[in-house]
Amino acid sequence: MSGASWRAALRLRLKVLQRRYGSPLELVLLAVTTGLALWLGRKLALRLSGEWPAAALSALLLAVALGLVGAGERALYRRRELTLLLAAGLGPAHLVRVRLVELALVLSLLALPALALAKGLLGATPSAALLWAAAPILGLVGSGWALSAGWAWAGLPPALRSLLRGALFLALLAAPLARDALLATLGHPAGPGGALLALARGELARSLPWLALLAFVPLALALAGRGYGARLDAAAPRPSRTAGGGRALAALTAPLGQQAGALARRDATLILRGGFWRGALILLALPLAVALVPAIARDPETNGWQLRMAALLTIGVASAGAGFLFGVDYPFKRRAQLLLERTQPLAPRQVLRSRWAPAGLYAAGLALAAAALVAQAERPALAREAFAVGLGGVLLALIVTHHAVTFGMHGEAEAHPAEATGYPFHGGTVVVLFGIALALHWAAAIAYPLLWRGFTLMALKRWERAEVLAGHGSAA
Repeated sequence: MSGASWRAALRLRLKVLQRRYGSPLELVLLAVTTGLALWLGRKLALRLSGEWPAAALSALLLAVALGLVGAGERALYRRRELTLLLAAGLGPAHLVRVRLVELALVLSLLALPALALAKGLLGATPSAALLWAAAPILGLVGSGWALSAGWAWAGLPPALRSLLRGALFLALLAAPLARDALLATLGHPAGPGGALLALARGELARSLPWLALLAFVPLALALAGRGYGARLDAAAPRPSRTAGGGRALAALTAPLGQQAGALARRDATLILRGGFWRGALILLALPLAVALVPAIARDPETNGWQLRMAALLTIGVASAGAGFLFGVDYPFKRRAQLLLERTQPLAPRQVLRSRWAPAGLYAAGLALAAAALVAQAERPALAREAFAVGLGGVLLALIVTHHAVTFGMHGEAEAHPAEATGYPFHGGTVVVLFGIALALHWAAAIAYPLLWRGFTLMALKRWERAEVLAGHGSAA
């Protein structure tokens, strides 16, 4: 294929990415995530000292590097558009080149939260422009690493891949036992986190050695001549690995009933297969909010009431994020496929239950994690707040996620991104109102079904009676 042909294929792929992920909603989510990372970095800078800032950044970068191995394998072997690209005559060398540019662009944007976290850890620095300019470099390094490591991972025998996954899992379990050694290694000034902090301080010389990682880019391009084409052909008949997971999901969703359980299994399966990567990333990041609870408990000025209130509001914000993803964002992303769902004899309560269950369980898990962190507080007066935080947090998580799912069903028929922009106001009202109420007494939760019963019934009726439109006006 000529150079003009592969550039045409690249333009086509970039246009697809723009239409799929370039809406104002994605841009707002990126801006909000970057802002939260900057805010979190500033808060952590007040609590962390010594090797901790560099260690936190190094751990984040290593976690991303591990995730990029699977992303690179999927980009090379298991994406749906491979059928069209290969059928159009795109050879292995040009396919790797297209994938490299795609991933570099996406990773350059996703690097902004990590850079914002580094800037927040150091506060105001004169080299801020230099730090933001590092985003495309991180994108190139990440794309080259993803394709190189994904190519190598795909060539390993299945037994060896399982062994490596098990070894990584055991290493994560054993990490707390070697906390000091791990902290010294990850927090070393020459490590990746230390280099990023040095760049934020304007110490360019300490960051230059890491530019050697750009060698992954030519390495990835060289993979096309190293059996990538034959391995791509061998990857086609790979058996599905979702049978065991399907049985586990069936057992977990059985209490929801046949209809709601089937819908919940479908959504969970699509997310696990990478059908909603934006939501998956946010769900992985939401526990970072709960990590602020121990920092609040360590403040000598914090009393039991303040800790309870702060923990509940933190749980409420994280629950609002989970509820928005499952109740508003995910249904809007699948708006074209939901046209068929609306033609089925589904009861709206079953749809609400299928979306509320994963959001509520996830948020309740965050609430219990926050309670466990409160129980580990050094002062007994604060540790005694664990029960109140756990009970109130679980109730608040269920209330906030139920409201988010109901809000999503209420506005689904509009099928417009602007419909979702009203959720921060509505959801914030529920979080603040019931966060304060549940901090006073857990029995305040009974006010939610009394106050929001009419809104819930109206949302269910509107969802059921909404007209099914075609094209861009189809139901969200």
